[in-house]
Amino acid sequence: MPRFLDSPQDNIVTELIEPHLGSCIKYRRLAAFFRPSVLKVWKNVLEHIVNNDVKIQIMIGGTSADNIKLLSKLNQLNSDEEKDALLDKRAEEILDEAAQLNNPNTVNSQRNILAWLIKEGKLEFKLSFVVYDDNYELDHRKTGYFKKESGQKIVFSGSVNESDSAYVRHGEELTIWDSEDLADNVYVKRYANKLDSLWREEPSKIWRVRKPDENFLKKVSAVCTIRNKNQANNELKKLIKEYEDEEKENIDVTGSENNTD
Repeated sequence: MPRFLDSPQDNIVTELIEPHLGSCIKYRRLAAFFRPSVLKVWKNVLEHIVNNDVKIQIMIGGTSADNIKLLSKLNQLNSDEEKDALLDKRAEEILDEAAQLNNPNTVNSQRNILAWLIKEGKLEFKLSFVVYDDNYELDHRKTGYFKKESGQKIVFSGSVNESDSAYVRHGEELTIWDSEDLADNVYVKRYANKLDSLWREEPSKIWRVRKPDENFLKKVSAVCTIRNKNQANNELKKLIKEYEDEEKENIDVTGSENNTD
């Protein structure tokens, strides 16, 4: 396993995501944002996720132009009640976007699989904000780990967010540590323990965590048409076919453009 990955020259998907997301029992992740299109990156391991006891836990740091505006508004408010109300409203918007609920007219296999994973407790979201000098700021960290049934942890930290463009096209870098390598243990413990503490919402003067409410889960259930694992596998086949057709179409378009040069 490589120690360092630098994309796009290194393939983060085949070097990290597929071998470890495809064999883990837990993927815990902190990223500035999550895009539903990351399922394209996960496509070769989605069958493992659907059919096995796997938990994917995504903590979203919320870095975006909208959130920068939000922080400016938050820091102008005086009462905690006003700040909480505004945070809750924005948290709902971020979670809806992550679950592809922000467009009620969208009906496709990607949203259906996302909704089923959330409904089944296989995919969970939380939001993280930073408080500095009584002001809210962005949590811009990008780190994560895969936990195997044996207890082994593969930990990484770097620049990559949880989106297909970040994993496939952007210039990104990652450093990777393996708990089975004694020399790596200090780094494994440092990053995994910090992420675990954040996910457990342990009391902190710095970090503020928001998690989905019952309304979010009701909305997810309302859009999900999958009722059991067999239906999930059938929907997954449709989704994989959609991704493969999209890839083929992109290749055909690129080839046509090259032929006209």
